[in-house]
Amino acid sequence: ASYWREVEATTRRLVQADAVDGHIDVRLMGRGPALIRLGPPAVLANLASVTCTYPIVGGLLVGRPGGTLALEQVNGDPVVLRSTLTEYVPRLAGTLYFQVQARLHSLISRRYVARLGRDAQ
Repeated sequence: ASYWREVEATTRRLVQADAVDGHIDVRLMGRGPALIRLGPPAVLANLASVTCTYPIVGGLLVGRPGGTLALEQVNGDPVVLRSTLTEYVPRLAGTLYFQVQARLHSLISRRYVARLGRDAQ
C-alpha cells in the first residue's frame, strides 16, 4: 500500500492506483482504462527477506502481458530495499520508454525506498 501511495504522491495524483477484484489498476487520474494492470500479489516471507511480487497482466503501457514488479526487503546490516521490474515488455518504444516511463518508475522507487528508510528510524 505504501508503494501505491508513493506513486500517487510522486505524480501529484495524476497517476492513481486502485485495487479492483484483487488486481491493482494504475490509471491516469483514476479514470479510464488501466495504464498498467497488475495481478494479485504473491508474498514470500522468511527470516532473510520479504518479497511482494505482482504479475503484470495488461494495460495501455504494456506491450504484452508477462513479467513482474517485485518489492523486496532483505534483512541485514544495513537492510536492503528494492523495487524490480523483471521481463516487462513496454508498449512505448526505445527512447520514449527510457525517457518517460523508466525514469518515472526509477523516481518512484527511489522515493519509496527513501520514505521507508525515514519511517523506520
